Amino acid sequence: MVCYIVGGGHLNDTLRRELPDERWRVPSGRDPVEQAHWLTTRPVPPGRHGFVFASQSAPWAQVRDAGWRIYWVGDGREPFGTEPLPAVALQAPVSDLAYRFWHVRVADKRLVIDVIEGRTRRAGTVLCVTSNTGGVGKTVSSRRLAERAAQQGLATLLVDGNMLQSSQRSFFDPAHNKPLATIHEWRGDDARNAVNRGRTLGVPYDVTFAPPVGVTVAWGDYMSFIREARKLWQFVVLDLDRISAADFNDPSTAATNVVQPFVTGGDPMLLIVKAGVQTQGDALGLLAAFPDAGLPRELVGIKDTIPVEMDGQYHRLDYTRYGTFLGAERQSAQAGQLIARGESGWSDPGLDVVRERVLAWALPDAGFDPRRVEAAVAVATGGGRKGKGRRR
Repeated sequence: MVCYIVGGGHLNDTLRRELPDERWRVPSGRDPVEQAHWLTTRPVPPGRHGFVFASQSAPWAQVRDAGWRIYWVGDGREPFGTEPLPAVALQAPVSDLAYRFWHVRVADKRLVIDVIEGRTRRAGTVLCVTSNTGGVGKTVSSRRLAERAAQQGLATLLVDGNMLQSSQRSFFDPAHNKPLATIHEWRGDDARNAVNRGRTLGVPYDVTFAPPVGVTVAWGDYMSFIREARKLWQFVVLDLDRISAADFNDPSTAATNVVQPFVTGGDPMLLIVKAGVQTQGDALGLLAAFPDAGLPRELVGIKDTIPVEMDGQYHRLDYTRYGTFLGAERQSAQAGQLIARGESGWSDPGLDVVRERVLAWALPDAGFDPRRVEAAVAVATGGGRKGKGRRR
């Protein structure tokens, strides 16, 4: 597939800044008319695809007759021979568009339609949270990430993608008898119809729960829901079950249906690794599958979690080839008691610094400051002594 850009404007200028010149520039012609003539003399071979993102007038009908599809991204009505971008492309982030047409990963999360029309609203960032084993505190980590992001002023949505356990529902509604909305209620309409407002749950972020026990929601529906939700929320934390390397070869798994498309489309993921010889070794096996799955190391965040009983025996592995290491966290026994009691809003020195690093990495422009948190933790723990969980 070949895709060229002709003319300027909000979208074309944005794409040209992000893409290598040789990937978008028409090889010949000083102006749109000359470039259109060159394209006319280079018909698209049978079985191949050729596209042009145009914003200036030219004899586009002749270019179309040569097998090219010309998408009009300029002002006014589409000239003869051109067509508008499909609705699905207009409502996608710029990062998705760049990957679909040029196979280049960019970080721009603004919606294409907003860029074309000169608006500055951005699609929300989706953070997939997963692990290679159980017992890593993934569910708690997802809630605490959502909580801190909301405290920072970001409209935040926590989505429970663990359909087998409904872990988030078990925290907020242990008896599973409250009339709470789940992903099962969404019917392709307003995403808010499947969302529970945080104020009704006593937290500063909103929540979408996994479907009721015995009900399965297709991963494609999860993806469609989150694509709609990211238009309304600035940060979406997707709490997923564990994944394995084999999952990337299974078309029915969350790895292939959710993690892979989001991360290859420019969204970050967080892999939580339980400290231990076996579990860290297993994590390396999973990480080694990421390059073949197309997951760029720049979008893979990794944190180790150290069980209380293992304190003092932890050995850090080198994850550099596969992602960004964001630190090792130690949950105190007091924090564990707070979790068991179903409490939110607590702080733990062994967890807060790594959480801030994760958010600063995933949301680099949102004002998260790991150094400030490190300094506060140092003061709270008397210069580095291990602190206790405390309410705030």
